[in-house]
Amino acid sequence: GLTSQLVNLPGYSRCLTENITVHIKEGYTYNKTLAEDYFEDGASFANFSDLLSVCPNNLNGYTLNVFIDTDLSENIEIDNLCSGTLKIHMQGHSIKGYIKVSGNSLVCELYGNNKEQVKTDIRGKIIPGASGYSYLDYKYCFFVHQSKFKIYDVDMYNGTSSTICIGDKYGAIGYVSNVKAIN
Repeated sequence: GLTSQLVNLPGYSRCLTENITVHIKEGYTYNKTLAEDYFEDGASFANFSDLLSVCPNNLNGYTLNVFIDTDLSENIEIDNLCSGTLKIHMQGHSIKGYIKVSGNSLVCELYGNNKEQVKTDIRGKIIPGASGYSYLDYKYCFFVHQSKFKIYDVDMYNGTSSTICIGDKYGAIGYVSNVKAIN
């Protein structure tokens, strides 16, 4: 067999080689430039967009745990992850925007608090305002395409344009527990 720390081959696709935990802190200032080598266990990012720009697309059967450490103001579009599990731990924080997930062989788990504490008083909130994810003349707080999903302990708010809580298409399969539609 061949073992290597660095591979420089055209067409070689990076992938996870272990379970990784990262943090999202809106307004976080990086100590070093954002580059592929910045993606490591325990790293912090200012938003999901920065995280997804350096995260390997192939989760390779492993789990990417994302802990949200502050309220966020962004639309989260997870379009390129596959072959693993993405666990988003909101820890009682809110997302002012929507979440859209699309990925082959991806399982997305969304926790209002965290995986170890479900059905508690600590709940996450998705507040899309006027910018819910748009599909077939409807807007959604959480939308899934071709992925499996699980949602626990989240309040989903009706936006200013009649937002629907959860939408799915093309084979998405989900489990929902203790989710509240507000307004």
